[in-house]
Amino acid sequence: MATVSAEEAFDTYSDRHGGAFDGRHGGAYDRGSADAYYGRAYDPHYFVGGSYYSKRVTELDGGLTPNEIAAYKAGFDGEPNRKQYCSSGE
Repeated sequence: MATVSAEEAFDTYSDRHGGAFDGRHGGAYDRGSADAYYGRAYDPHYFVGGSYYSKRVTELDGGLTPNEIAAYKAGFDGEPNRKQYCSSGE
């Protein structure tokens, strides 16, 4: 499978849909893409600053705007790559 960088996935989404989301590290688009890549569940959120080092804003606490939820979903749905984990013993 060919790999696509997060930047290429972001650019492809922006080109296809005529809009752009905040692509910064820790932003909603980035977090959606990372969750999909690492096989984590769909859980719209972003970090105010750097990932895991700042406040986590979630859909459940009502802190996400419709555009931020759309950005997370775009990152989650648009991430074509998946982390390949080695089984123990390899």
